[in-house]
Amino acid sequence: MAALGKSAGVRGPAFGRRGDLRRGRQRSEIRNSSAALIVAVFALVLLLPLRAFEIGNPDWRPLGWIHAVVVVTITLLAVWVWAIGGVPWLRHFAFPIAFILVAVPWVSPIEAPIVQGLMRLVAAVAAEAVNLCGIPAQLEGNLIRVSRGRVGVSEACSGVRALQTALMIGLLFGELKRFTVARRAALVAVAIALSVVANFFRTFFLVLLAARHGVSAVDRWHDFAGYSIVALVFVGTMMTAALLSGRQKSEVRDQKEEMKHRIWSLACPPKLRRRRVTSINICDRPVNGSWNRRINSDYEDKAPRRKPN
Repeated sequence: MAALGKSAGVRGPAFGRRGDLRRGRQRSEIRNSSAALIVAVFALVLLLPLRAFEIGNPDWRPLGWIHAVVVVTITLLAVWVWAIGGVPWLRHFAFPIAFILVAVPWVSPIEAPIVQGLMRLVAAVAAEAVNLCGIPAQLEGNLIRVSRGRVGVSEACSGVRALQTALMIGLLFGELKRFTVARRAALVAVAIALSVVANFFRTFFLVLLAARHGVSAVDRWHDFAGYSIVALVFVGTMMTAALLSGRQKSEVRDQKEEMKHRIWSLACPPKLRRRRVTSINICDRPVNGSWNRRINSDYEDKAPRRKPN
């Protein structure tokens, strides 16, 4: 009875602590859900005046970003509060829900310098490449003058759309392969580099086509050249993702082997391992001895005996 009372006295505080921890977790979850519900209601109320401003200013891009961020926030809070999974589901669905932000047009302070820089750079590289091919070309800002007319590198041909598409493709493959942050950044950088290089080749191809077949031929091949950039970036990014995925699998395999070795070394120290081997050998000797004696006795019984002369 004394021992039973002692064990009950020891276990009582432990169960009390567990109950306190559970109640604390439930209270924190209730507080988090209440805060998330308040934020979701505020975001829903914000959508009505935001939509009214968008109708009056459809080309103002900050409104588009605010609208997209509000929708993403409401969706994430809905997954967190009303879904069964809670925080794990929120972490799991965060990327696919926030992925729509990639399709939102960039704001002018970010897009304008990129567009202007790419237009001048693409036009200069294309004009220089055409001159190296033996075809005279003169650069005039973002226009390239050849013998049969002028080819303009406009905002659509600057490569900013291809740049945004490359960003989307890089993020997509990084999420599908479950890469680390460093590998995802490397994959996005490769996709952007592929889009810039492909846009250079597209502009060079169109200028070369205009110099040989006239400016009217550019209109026929313009869309095909644009689609080819997307295909090239997609295939190149997919191959890069496969290459990075193979290296990541080998690293994960090495980490698993190292982790197994560490767990074994922590669970069974060298002294304990030597004791286990010694105990196995000690227990193994009588078993092997009895087995050998039994085999030898059976062999002696079955062996033919010679009669004495």
